[in-house]
Amino acid sequence: MPFTTNKEFSKGCATPEQVLQAIRLAGRKYLPRMKYVMVQAQMDNRKEYKLVFIAGKFAWIAQINQTATHSKAFSNAPHTVLKHWAGVALKALQRSCPEAICDGLVRVDVFQSNNKLGFKVNEFESFEADVECTDVNVTSTGLLTLRDYYILKIQQALQL
Repeated sequence: MPFTTNKEFSKGCATPEQVLQAIRLAGRKYLPRMKYVMVQAQMDNRKEYKLVFIAGKFAWIAQINQTATHSKAFSNAPHTVLKHWAGVALKALQRSCPEAICDGLVRVDVFQSNNKLGFKVNEFESFEADVECTDVNVTSTGLLTLRDYYILKIQQALQL
């Protein structure tokens, strides 16, 4: 399923040729304004959990998409298995792509796999990640933790 940022363009495709046709169409329609098109598998369950990590440690689950129904939930509080799985996925990214910036805030977006037996990473986000939570205190405390983390990193770099 090729699509552009913010679902401005989305097209379901059944064959590789249809994927290429959709990419060409998106290019004609959106270049030069949009510089890329993403291609990803269609998920049966579009409910997505957005797990926020600070300095490699789980911090909270962002509550961004309020339209996804509770019936599509594939993890239950306290989300122990999901949090562990997302942490393993983040470590795998760090191992496989050491140049990725993962030392501060990273959000791991997770879908349920189509066979309903596991999870899939939709994306890793960092600098532009929306990390708001329905509990404002959680978000505020987490962002203060992030601020303190970066202050420590700067102090270490400057050897203060």
